[in-house]
Amino acid sequence: MYGLDDERTRSYGMRLLRARRLVERAVRFVQVFIEHQIWDNHLNLDRELGYACAKTDKPVAALIKDLKQRGLLDDTLVIWGGEFGRMPLAHLILYRDPKQGEILSNVVDGAEVRRRSPEPSNHL
Repeated sequence: MYGLDDERTRSYGMRLLRARRLVERAVRFVQVFIEHQIWDNHLNLDRELGYACAKTDKPVAALIKDLKQRGLLDDTLVIWGGEFGRMPLAHLILYRDPKQGEILSNVVDGAEVRRRSPEPSNHL
């Protein structure tokens, strides 16, 4: 279910399975990281982002489905996300666009969150 039988998804799947087990034991806050910075891409976006999605999509979907099947999703807030941008002053070192954290990408589910489609941003 978590992709434990697939080399691409095994590591992240194990982390999310452990997270589910912690939630079952009433741990109030669980944070899961993926190894390396697979989302920090600048070149070969089709290949690199395809790899990142293939590594994370199945385990994340399995966690949400598993929590729902066990009746835990109603009381558990799942936030999966990250930001596109740089840490402050990185542009001085990397000579890149100085936008920091201006674009966020998040998935939120559980804890009775109302489900709706994202609204377009006028911020851009």
